[in-house]
Amino acid sequence: LESVDFDAPSLMTDNTQRRSTHYPIDEAEFIIQKSYGETYARMPPCKEGMIEKECIALVVKHLHQNQNQNNATANHVKQNSHYFQVPSDHPYPWWFETLLRDIPTNGAYGSWHHFSTLSTDPPLRFCAIGKNGSSEWRKIFLDLNTPEFCEKGDEKGEKCKSKLNTATKLSDDPLVIPRTVFIRDPLERLLSGYLDKCVKPGIRTSQGHCQPNIVFGVDFLERESSKLQKNQEAKQQRQEGKEESSLMPDLTKVVQDMDKEMFAVYVDLLPLSWNVHFVPREFS
Repeated sequence: LESVDFDAPSLMTDNTQRRSTHYPIDEAEFIIQKSYGETYARMPPCKEGMIEKECIALVVKHLHQNQNQNNATANHVKQNSHYFQVPSDHPYPWWFETLLRDIPTNGAYGSWHHFSTLSTDPPLRFCAIGKNGSSEWRKIFLDLNTPEFCEKGDEKGEKCKSKLNTATKLSDDPLVIPRTVFIRDPLERLLSGYLDKCVKPGIRTSQGHCQPNIVFGVDFLERESSKLQKNQEAKQQRQEGKEESSLMPDLTKVVQDMDKEMFAVYVDLLPLSWNVHFVPREFS
């Protein structure tokens, strides 16, 4: 764990500290401050140059090994927070622990999020975040890189195999090659992801991005198949004069056409298995 300084100052920004001096605050602001104080503010910063995925893995490992050491950071945050002071023995919220558990392996740090091109002046690196227009940005970068990978006249033909990244090695210095990212309102992004990945049963069960899949996703098809088989067995039992066994109702069937209830169920269950499309942008 030498690569993470658990006694370093917290990640609270000057703006956060300035906001903490305003009194009183409304309920929404309190919830935000409380959540921040319990979660992000307590995370130790990574060493310069360290890959964030590796840093997160070390933080997760540390949580399981020694809570007391991490509480040193929590104590520092407590001194800088008016609205929510984190006790020294206060655990991380369960939903934040599952987030830290899932993001190293769920694709949040996949190479497919990174685009680059020589077609702009200066050349450009781009970070695409799921449900932030990433599908459209893929099309744009494929078009930008077409001259590099496609011969003139083949731009729209089958021989043209443009790519999301230039074949030229680019400098890692952001002063030489700028890095860009577009962000979106977090609640709007969450709702967009839900409408895209969860509302339509066909998309939900075929893509498996409306997690946890054991409730919403691909396993839904297996449960449907099993239920159909049980219904057929129950019908046969009735015909033979045997008592029908009771079947548990399928949650997604119960709330499928109840918009608010379905969304509420998803928000409640989302942290059980974080899908890459719903990972907070701070980790994307």
